[in-house]
Amino acid sequence: MMKSEAESFEATDSELLARVQAGEIEAFASLVSRHLPSLRAFTAMKLPVAHLADEVAHETFVFAFRHAQSFDLRHSFRAWLRAIAWNLVRAELLRFAREQVNRSRFRTGATGPAVRRRPGARAQR
Repeated sequence: MMKSEAESFEATDSELLARVQAGEIEAFASLVSRHLPSLRAFTAMKLPVAHLADEVAHETFVFAFRHAQSFDLRHSFRAWLRAIAWNLVRAELLRFAREQVNRSRFRTGATGPAVRRRPGARAQR
């Protein structure tokens, strides 16, 4: 039995997730509509490039949907989403930092791993 859009909006996160866990995947759309604006704002504040915020928000909901069956309905769905998003943000920040280092090294013509020498040490040939 499908619920109307107004009924879905009035339902709690736990009720919607219980419906998702019961196989009513349409209920997840209500959760996305409800949480996307705040989740996107959360990711946008943490990431250096705007399009990454959209990607991470999308990946967060994909992960949540794929793991909805394991979600404990006694806990906060919003907190779970933020924890997923934070883990994805951290991974994206690491990837972004590596990419920036690689671009910088490419521009300067450096190859191989960065090597630090002691001040005054001669290069070995």
